[in-house]
This record gives sequence, C-alpha cells and structure tokens, in this order.
Amino acid sequence: MDEQAIDSGAAYLFHRSAGSWHFVSYLKAPNTSASDAFGSSIALSKTWIAVGAPFESSASASNMFDDSLLMSGAAYVYSLTHTP
Repeated sequence: MDEQAIDSGAAYLFHRSAGSWHFVSYLKAPNTSASDAFGSSIALSKTWIAVGAPFESSASASNMFDDSLLMSGAAYVYSLTHTP
C-alpha cells in the first residue's frame, strides 16, 4: 500500500449494533495510485460490496499494474464474510 498516493481513496466499513457504530474493515485498492478516487461510489448487498475508482488507469484485468489506459476506471468487488 502506498501511503504517499494522494487522493487514491479508501473505504471504511462499519456495523451498527445496539445503537452504536463499530469499525469492521478498511478497504484499499490492491494497485493504489494517486488520484484514483477509490471509494467515490459504492454498492452494498448483504454479502458483497463493490467499490468504484473512476480515475483508475488500469488497461487490463489480467495485469492491474498496467496503467496505460488513463482514467479508464475500475470496480473492486469484495465478499463480506465477517459478521460482527
């Protein structure tokens, strides 16, 4: 994870229980780059979360470190297997 990637973005998951919010997880794109805006959009279901990064520049799903397609965008899908 690149802590110097300004505006790369992140998503924080919380669970509400007994009237209080509890931290569950911190999500970051596996191929973090500056200005990706990871977390600009999210979609939730009971067991899945999709996180958008509209300015991600990956050109290939098979090589996420190929940043040759500027601002092509990406969506990252995570399984929510943790139950607080």
